[in-house]
Amino acid sequence: MRALSFLFVLLWLCTGCTDRSQAGPKTGDTFPQLALMRLDGGESVDLSEYRGKALLVNFWATWCEPCRREMPALEALAVEEKRLAVIGVTVDTDLNLAREFVLKHRLTFARYADPGMASTRPVLVTQALPVTYLISADGRLLARYLGARDWNAAAMRREVEAALR
Repeated sequence: MRALSFLFVLLWLCTGCTDRSQAGPKTGDTFPQLALMRLDGGESVDLSEYRGKALLVNFWATWCEPCRREMPALEALAVEEKRLAVIGVTVDTDLNLAREFVLKHRLTFARYADPGMASTRPVLVTQALPVTYLISADGRLLARYLGARDWNAAAMRREVEAALR
């Protein structure tokens, strides 16, 4: 299974060699409707079901060190800011590793899976992890953050607060 993860990382890096800066949703666009399967094995959900509530959608993987470092701050944000739905989407191909990570770190925010980004990559044109999307209550993309962020930092909290207005 580690070989599959290595292959996924290698493919991930190779796809980043092309310039896709003009691809994917732009700030102000309606965020695409994405169907995601629940990490716990429950029924799939479409992100449009969250309309009416601001979202922070984070794509991550257990093999991604910046993703792992970012998780405590995402969890704190989810616990402290009830007006915002924090959603984690693992791209791991081994979902048991992702489930173990969630249990070990006691993550309580909504958890979904898109192994290898099979359904979301063509729409989002994501090149690296972690990547996080801040989406307004009416479904517009407010910001895209490539790389880990400290969601507890004052500047990040101000951005989230602006999305909630």
